[in-house]
Amino acid sequence: MSLGTFCLVKNEKLWITPHIIRILPYVDQCVFYDGNSTDGTLEAIEQIKNTDPNGHKIKLFKDKDPKNLRDDYVFLFNECMRQLDTD
Repeated sequence: MSLGTFCLVKNEKLWITPHIIRILPYVDQCVFYDGNSTDGTLEAIEQIKNTDPNGHKIKLFKDKDPKNLRDDYVFLFNECMRQLDTD
């Protein structure tokens, strides 16, 4: 059995690095949809992806900002979850 996580993020720089570093050794894959962050969130994820020994477990998708929080958010949430290659 393989374990994966997925998350929609936007401007989460304060918590994203500790979050990823803490869970990455224990999961088989992490999928992130970034909603056009402007605070360095995207760069933080990319840095971990490119430098951490477990960085290959990260799938990052850019420009995934919901236009309508009621309808688009649910669509993006489900789309992000479908990107997982884990059980």
